[in-house]
Amino acid sequence: MKNIVIIDDEEDAHLIFDMMFDEEITAGLIKIKYFTSGIDCMQWLSKIRFNGVDAIITDINMPEMNGVELVREIRANGFRGDVYFVSAYDPSTYEKVMKELKVVDYFIKPIDFKYFRNSILHK
Repeated sequence: MKNIVIIDDEEDAHLIFDMMFDEEITAGLIKIKYFTSGIDCMQWLSKIRFNGVDAIITDINMPEMNGVELVREIRANGFRGDVYFVSAYDPSTYEKVMKELKVVDYFIKPIDFKYFRNSILHK
């Protein structure tokens, strides 16, 4: 089973991801934990010490703690799993920070679901 954490401040974003991965969730191949806040996610990850987390997918533009700040924090605290960015912003703006933080991929909103699913499931 692949355990994925998704952080997006859009309250209904989880519905899209649930639909996208419906077959895999139903079959028990993946489990997804959702957060609408980078701070809430970081608190939870600190509690569990990243145990069992295979991948983190985060929006970049969020209040309180943006996705880049979140990934800096989780990397500084020892998370070595896969990290992905999701954003409506031009990815070239984040090329340097993606390399620095070892971000696997960047998905532009609106998300190309076929590419997104393949990237997440086959990594």
